[in-house]
Amino acid sequence: MILVEHATVITVDAGRRILADGSVLVDGSRILQVGPSREVRPPREPDRVIDGTRLVVTPGFVDTHVHLSEHLNRGLLLDDIPVDRYLPDWLIPLYAVMTAEDEQHAALLAGIEMIRTGTTTFCEAGTLFDTGAVADAVERLGMRARTACDRPPGRRSRPTRQCSRSWAAAAGSCAAGRSCSASAPAPRS
Repeated sequence: MILVEHATVITVDAGRRILADGSVLVDGSRILQVGPSREVRPPREPDRVIDGTRLVVTPGFVDTHVHLSEHLNRGLLLDDIPVDRYLPDWLIPLYAVMTAEDEQHAALLAGIEMIRTGTTTFCEAGTLFDTGAVADAVERLGMRARTACDRPPGRRSRPTRQCSRSWAAAAGSCAAGRSCSASAPAPRS
């Protein structure tokens, strides 16, 4: 059990309260209590107490458009690539050589960076080739994820139906339709 106390806590409750001296009590993957510090009472001694003085506690952020595979090429692309050359000269060649292992490592890297900045949920914009490998990484990180994988560019693109089946098998249920989306297992709050 972890208690963060005496922090500025931004809530998403019905009153949209901001608590200047707030506390958050977490047990495993569940948030047990959120409230003014004087009112949050752990049922037992917490394993860890974090002094939140001068810190802000917020709900997890959501990145609504990410390309996980592109985390591997950050810093390699020039800043002034003309837009009409970006895809054919850089991204399609990158996607053409990506392996399932590459994609899983990219997802892990992206996920670790997101977690470090407070992002707990993301939407992969549809550039996955091995959805199972990525779903395994997402589950390992304990994040929430969605994907829209209609027909990614590159030599290994597959139709939506196949994408839908593989993401659904690896990460949960998937909606029918032109693009698929599914949530990976994640901690409940």
